[in-house]
Parts: sequence; C-alpha cells; structure tokens
Amino acid sequence: MPSVAGAVFVGHADVDVVWSYYDVVGLLIGDIGMKETRLPRQPDAKSPAGADVRFIMDGTTGNKIHSTVPPGQTNRATIHATVSEFWYILEGAGEIWRKNGSEERVTSLVSGASIDIPVGTSFQYRNVGTGPLKFICISMPPWPGDDEASYVDGAWKPTV
Repeated sequence: MPSVAGAVFVGHADVDVVWSYYDVVGLLIGDIGMKETRLPRQPDAKSPAGADVRFIMDGTTGNKIHSTVPPGQTNRATIHATVSEFWYILEGAGEIWRKNGSEERVTSLVSGASIDIPVGTSFQYRNVGTGPLKFICISMPPWPGDDEASYVDGAWKPTV
C-alpha cells in the first residue's frame, strides 16, 4: 500500500481512495466531512434570555448562532450549567453585565468587540442603540437545550 505523510490509502481492485488523517479521525468520532451553511433569513428560535436566534453551525465540539436584539430590549439574566460562550459583535450598540464569583462588570457591546461568558457566569445584555444589536455566539460544548440556562437576578429589569 502506498504511503504519504498524513494520508491513508485504501486499495480496491478498481480504485484507490485517499483519506487524510482528519477524515479517519472524523469517521471515528462521527464527524464526516466539512459543513457549509448560510445565515437563515428568519430566526429559528428565541434564546432563553430573549434574543432572536439563527442557527449557523453545529458540531461535536460546539455550535455557532447569530443573535439579534431589537432596540430598547433588555434580556433576562441567565447562568449556564455546562456551556461557555464566545461572542463577536457585528453591529449595533449594547451592554452586557457579567458576574463570576467576586468579579463583576458591565462591558460595552460595539462592532468589533469580543467577550467571553465562562461556564457558571451570570450575565444579562441589552440593546442601548437605535438599531438592532447583532452578534455571533459560539457555544462550547454544543448547546444541550433550553434547560441549560437558569434565570438569575441581573443588573437591569428585563423587557421580555
């Protein structure tokens, strides 16, 4: 059987199939191939906090959503049991309150900003601008369902 670094050749009478190391590992963990998606035109769901959510990508190690919060909306404060999140702000103006143990802060959410929400962090966010607040959220591990989030007391009175 021929050998090339990082590849496995599977011989057959009629064809040789070349699989990379990543293809073989993907088969073993159940993740076959690469995915491609487009942003849905309409929201797929509401987050437990109250944002409109469009599902973008999911996998064995995490998932990615697009969130939209309309002007003037303050979402419910929540805490996650097992999931951490990374956010990247696309457009709009907002604020997020986060509290983890003795550390507590309010951070401006503006285009180009990134924040994290470590597992076990209480958080609440709101749109303080005149247009929609839009951001990408990556959850790790994958979001297990709405029972993941519990409601807590936050910094502001929710409007949803």
